[in-house]
Amino acid sequence: MSSSACRDHASAIADVASSAASSDDDVSPSPWSSLHADLVHLVGWQVLARDLLDYVRFRAVCAHWWSSTVAPRGHGIVDPRFHPKRWLLLPEGHGLHPPDGKKRFFNLSRGVFVRASLPLLINSYVLDSVDGLLLLQWKKQDTSAIWLLHPFTGDFVELPPTMSLVRANLDMSNGRRHVAFSGVTSMSVSIDGVVTVMIKLYNIPRVFFATTKDQQWSVSTWSLQGYSHTISSQGKLFVLDSPTTYGGEQHILQIDPPRLDHHVMSSYLLPPRLIATCPNDKIKGRFCMEECVLEILLIGHDANPLFEGRMLVNKVADLIMGKVVPVTSIGGNTLFTTIDHEICIKDDDVSVYVRENIAVSYLLLWATPLYVVGVSKIILLCTTTFLVAKGS
Repeated sequence: MSSSACRDHASAIADVASSAASSDDDVSPSPWSSLHADLVHLVGWQVLARDLLDYVRFRAVCAHWWSSTVAPRGHGIVDPRFHPKRWLLLPEGHGLHPPDGKKRFFNLSRGVFVRASLPLLINSYVLDSVDGLLLLQWKKQDTSAIWLLHPFTGDFVELPPTMSLVRANLDMSNGRRHVAFSGVTSMSVSIDGVVTVMIKLYNIPRVFFATTKDQQWSVSTWSLQGYSHTISSQGKLFVLDSPTTYGGEQHILQIDPPRLDHHVMSSYLLPPRLIATCPNDKIKGRFCMEECVLEILLIGHDANPLFEGRMLVNKVADLIMGKVVPVTSIGGNTLFTTIDHEICIKDDDVSVYVRENIAVSYLLLWATPLYVVGVSKIILLCTTTFLVAKGS
């Protein structure tokens, strides 16, 4: 049985057991509550692999299951298995928060909404989100501390303040005492529980990094040349760089988490390493990279998108192996993308979305063409233009 099938089966067990536990028939105890602790522990990990919400429901079935499984609180950040990867914080305006202190979250897999109480947001700004964790900056004038917060368990870790970035002669202040943050964040956890964060700002060609053990942020000794499109995946940064010559091939680079120099007890970043090349005789036009359920996709055209060229989607894993085979399916998912941000919505329980489509927004064109992934090709279905009011 595949790992995906195991997770689906485990989730089904949680649903059935939850229903059995809530039954009005209290004459005889439910057999679910008599499962061996080791089996409950194993099934719990399978449920968690599907979604954190399912795991919470699974543990709530009975006291035996509660005590036989690991509590998310206290492990929400240092154990990546508890990261709320499929949860999206819905924006409500920068610096604006509901009176009750609760924020809305949307589950990209299940299509459900929850409201979580986040008192830390009253005195902080949300800079970014990575694996469902929130990167926050404190609002107080006498500090610029940065926190990494798990929105559902309340676990958090502190990172060096942003003033160490300003000391690196970087103008990132917008006059509101917080970082004018626009970039990509990645995070990883070492085996001894040390959290490492890398940040690539769009307007700065270098990468910033720090750990929960550091006193200040460090800056890469190398820089990324020209235009580059960067995404975060599984604790690493992936960069689609611009060609060095007109009509040249684009390269996909990988930036690994920083390494520790034991002689000086400080971390350093190795230069990006080339992992794949986009052959311009097979893939042309504007490119971008997006992550779709742990699979990195390269999205491009065989012509300029202004002239409605045919879309091509390739797996970066295939390009690494030297194979240029456009995909004809994205696993029943819906992918919304622009050149700056992307979300992937699974169709397991979200019936309002059309299966297997990709909506690509070209910011310069003010239009969003909708492509449908077919059996053997990807076709342009329609183009929706959004009117942008002046001064908005």
